[in-house]
Amino acid sequence: MDRQPQFPPIYHPRRLSENDAHEAAVAAARAGAEAATLLWADRADAIDLAVVLRPDGATRYPENIAYVGMNAVGDALGGLLPEQAPVAFEWPDRVLVNDGCIGGTRLAAARTASLGQPPDWMVWSVLLAIEPDPDDEPGHHPDVTTLGDEFAYRELFAIPDLLEAIARFFLRWTVRWQEDGFAPVRAAWMERALGHHEQEIARRVFFRVDAIDDDGTVTLRRDGLKRILTIGQGMQRRTWWLPDRFGAYKAMAEAGDPARARAIGRDGDA
Repeated sequence: MDRQPQFPPIYHPRRLSENDAHEAAVAAARAGAEAATLLWADRADAIDLAVVLRPDGATRYPENIAYVGMNAVGDALGGLLPEQAPVAFEWPDRVLVNDGCIGGTRLAAARTASLGQPPDWMVWSVLLAIEPDPDDEPGHHPDVTTLGDEFAYRELFAIPDLLEAIARFFLRWTVRWQEDGFAPVRAAWMERALGHHEQEIARRVFFRVDAIDDDGTVTLRRDGLKRILTIGQGMQRRTWWLPDRFGAYKAMAEAGDPARARAIGRDGDA
């Protein structure tokens, strides 16, 4: 990495020499890490960042931080990538550029003692594929891509620029959510919802988001099917996957099922 990222002073940054900021943040949260502890892996091939949160009960439905975080990622990418490269979301956790998944977000939380009680801690994280694999054949993973596969991204930004932008927009969206409620968060998320504007997309099979309630519950539709799920249910298991070299495919060995491993993740207590 050419330089170390500089984060807003509200954060307590920790640079990791190993990958998997999500797991490191969950361990830190369980060990008592304070709110706004930000962990990031010092790597050149991916954005690997996580934030420890300590909900205090003042904000309703703290699990809606999942939408806040995706908005932060969308704004960070949107501000650095060319305008002709659309950034889209697929509920609940997938981030797409030019119709290809470049990674996604995760959410973990401590178990609460009683219904309605905010968790003692939460962890929000993001993993985005940056560098393409020079040994990877084109089309080998048709549903996923990297920023390096789509652009000469080094002419647009450096890794620290994107880390800083995500952290900055995460803070801005968190403050706006706390001050103005969930409505602007929902509106911004829906602006990037896959298929929301009937834009041309390569992949036709997906659940379209019809509506998001104030508590984060979503109404999904596809080919006459309708599903209603809470954001907590949606974030229990990761729906996105990346090749194993990014560290997002470890569940395969643990589950002993490569097909299922593409749709699951390793969660904390969530």
